[in-house]
Amino acid sequence: MCLTLLDLKQETVRDKERHPKNPEVGKKKVHFSPKIWLDQSDANSVSENEEVTLMGWGNCIIKSLTKDGQGNVTGITANLHLEGNVKKTKLKLTWISGTKAVKLNLIELDHLITKPKLADGEDYQVSF
Repeated sequence: MCLTLLDLKQETVRDKERHPKNPEVGKKKVHFSPKIWLDQSDANSVSENEEVTLMGWGNCIIKSLTKDGQGNVTGITANLHLEGNVKKTKLKLTWISGTKAVKLNLIELDHLITKPKLADGEDYQVSF
């Protein structure tokens, strides 16, 4: 589900720490864009005029929600509020940049473990 940041006009790329508490791990490039993608369950949990945290970025204030006939959120508009206090927001949302599309091929495997527990003395064997 797409969230549009009204006050961000273009994509920027910044170097960020890979881990906030361990700078020895190094840095990574993070794309910040006006359109970002959220998980549907996260999108359904926000409400208008609510301040939420975009993890690794900062806060934003939800301006409007668009919903379908079943009440699922199909679009969100918001304004960045980077001076907001991350500790005071109820929702912390993970996101990905919406401008750099990556083509994926997903392969779903059946259950890899088919037996709940090995019996005493039973050996683990792999068969392909």
